[in-house]
Amino acid sequence: MLTSHAANLDQLAIAPSGKAVGRRALTEGQTTLDLLASASLAVVLLPVLLYFEIRLPVAVPLSILLALTGQHLLRATFNSGRLDVFSPLTLVAGYFALYFAIRSLYLCTVPFLARLGRNPYDDYLPAALWCACVGYLSFLAGFGSKTAKSWKRHLPVATHQLLPVLPVSRLLLLILLGLGSLAYLFKIGAAVGNYGNLEFQRNPPPGVVVLLENLLDLSWVVICVYLVVPSKKLRRWETWSLLGISLGILGLKLAISGGKVALIQPLMEAGIVIHYGKRRFRLWEALILGVPSLMLAFGAVNFYRFVVVGRSGSPKTLSEIVSRISSAATMLNSNQVARAQPSALEQMVDRNAGTDALALIMKYTPHPFPYALGRPWLQIPMTFVPRQIWKNKPINIPSAEFEATYMGLPSNYNGFSSMQLIGDLYRNFSWAGALGGMFFLGALLRLFYLFCSPSRANTAGLFLYAALFPEVIHSLESDAGYAVINVSRIAALAIVVAIFLGARFRRFSRGTIYSSLYDRHGYL
Repeated sequence: MLTSHAANLDQLAIAPSGKAVGRRALTEGQTTLDLLASASLAVVLLPVLLYFEIRLPVAVPLSILLALTGQHLLRATFNSGRLDVFSPLTLVAGYFALYFAIRSLYLCTVPFLARLGRNPYDDYLPAALWCACVGYLSFLAGFGSKTAKSWKRHLPVATHQLLPVLPVSRLLLLILLGLGSLAYLFKIGAAVGNYGNLEFQRNPPPGVVVLLENLLDLSWVVICVYLVVPSKKLRRWETWSLLGISLGILGLKLAISGGKVALIQPLMEAGIVIHYGKRRFRLWEALILGVPSLMLAFGAVNFYRFVVVGRSGSPKTLSEIVSRISSAATMLNSNQVARAQPSALEQMVDRNAGTDALALIMKYTPHPFPYALGRPWLQIPMTFVPRQIWKNKPINIPSAEFEATYMGLPSNYNGFSSMQLIGDLYRNFSWAGALGGMFFLGALLRLFYLFCSPSRANTAGLFLYAALFPEVIHSLESDAGYAVINVSRIAALAIVVAIFLGARFRRFSRGTIYSSLYDRHGYL
């Protein structure tokens, strides 16, 4: 009898129902329609690109990449009720569209647009675009594969959500720890205007302190979750008070760091919490909110960082920070921005140089620079050893190495140029690295999406997704080693914070799941 019940259970758990078969057929039909739509869009775009005098070797892969990424973004625009604006699929499509397709359009149509570094690479733009097309298709294949679902069976699930009552004392403790770390880093010189100092890079601050500074952002996400998903026992004045404190500290962090991420990341985290916890954003709504934020980051923040601090020097005290902010406000009001720096759009286009970095790597690898064959990745485990234990731990700065080799810049230059993840994959294992790495990335992001399952009812997953997803997207600009190190550290800290705030995770064995199904369907 038990064997019969087990057979019935296997059939229930494994065999698809009629609705599942229908959904699978619908999905397969949608995939076919997507491919046909992309092909049609590419055929339409090709003569348009040729009309604007873009060379055929560039126009063909460019039209394909625009069609692949644009087709998904168009679906998100006109069918936003069923598509998730903040899903990995949508934001990776936006990344390839901006960093490769739109950047290539600018390179081909805007005369005298600044190139990346000193070494020429325009003859390898077609190859870089083909690599981007294949890499994006590989990412889609990994994201749509069953690999993530099979991996998910081995991961724990959230059995308890964040505490139903706002944990004011615990949040204040996290904020104080983050603020103390920020104050320490500021005291030793980790401030705007000092990051490019090679001497500072050779003697970096303790990694634990740098990691704990992220508690400010994690606390911000938690407060947003409690505001968007309130409980009956929530006292809103406490939440709004903590929100004001958090905003003030994040503003101080922005003034100290002078980084665009310090502005964009909290806004993106809040948007993700609202999107999954309260109401879904449509793509046009996300653009209306996101584009001005990017313009503000590349305009006002860059003006403060490169013009005001560049002239007055890095601030060393709070009074100097106030003075730099006051100077920036005065100069902005006097319309000196246009004379002092390029427009925000020009700066954003210069920053999004994904095609350039990939073309440089493809042209100069393996001659004169041989394939890395994963050797830089062997140093990843060493980075987790604290410098207090390993005094002479080697310092690896991949961006500086990229600038001194591929970009042909002086060895004392450190501009934190972005190598791009797909470029680093090609630098290590050529086309196989780009294809395999992007497939793995697609499966990994699908696993992350399934594990978090952010929603109003799943506050633990909502917190983890909002806290980690901006870091994941930002890591697409970096090399694979930095991406693994940074995301894994932040992920570990975020999980610890979630547990500290009441969430609990448990891994269920197959037998436990079967027992649950037995109880649910009346077999026992």
